[in-house]
Amino acid sequence: MTKAELKAERVRLGLSRHKMAERLGLSVRTISYYEKGEVPIPMPVTLLVKALRSLEIAQKNLALAEREQNQ
Repeated sequence: MTKAELKAERVRLGLSRHKMAERLGLSVRTISYYEKGEVPIPMPVTLLVKALRSLEIAQKNLALAEREQNQ
């Protein structure tokens, strides 16, 4: 994952650096280093970001299904 991809994913998820760091179990400074390209993004972080996105998609789909069921 590139620094641009990480930032784009964070923005797509609607998360601040602070919230992204909190969700990934990292410091805000680490997220900043990754997004600035000062530190390479390790594969485990890439996988966590992908898992976070999958979780967000699943939650949205579940909410949509619940709304449809209640109509």
